Amino acid sequence: MFVDGSQVTQNITNEILQRVDVLSAKLGTTASHIWDVYVTQGKVEAIRDSVVLGICLIAATGLVLLAKSLHKKIENCCNNGEDELGYVIATVLTIILILFTVITGLVHGYDAMGEWLNPQYWAFQHLTMDLKNLF
Repeated sequence: MFVDGSQVTQNITNEILQRVDVLSAKLGTTASHIWDVYVTQGKVEAIRDSVVLGICLIAATGLVLLAKSLHKKIENCCNNGEDELGYVIATVLTIILILFTVITGLVHGYDAMGEWLNPQYWAFQHLTMDLKNLF
């Protein structure tokens, strides 16, 4: 049995539009206004995720510089016969923070890319999820 994907998509779209109309009537507004709010929110989320990405990049850069500085101090301690354990622990913790910061930045950057390029898709996903939770 062959299922026509475009027909399934059309049925889902009609179902969502019916639910949006019901929600609109309850809120005293129109479905197009609700849709516009979701699309605008997608753009706001894109800005937010881009800011988080920028902060993560700046933090990761600072942490890399700190790790380099700590590495130099470890080398100096080895040459002077001092105990370098504290610097080694600080370097390891800095590297862990770098990894966490980079991963966080990548996640937000990935989200921001989709939100910037297609806020309507973001709106569709979240509207569908919200309607599913509502009804």
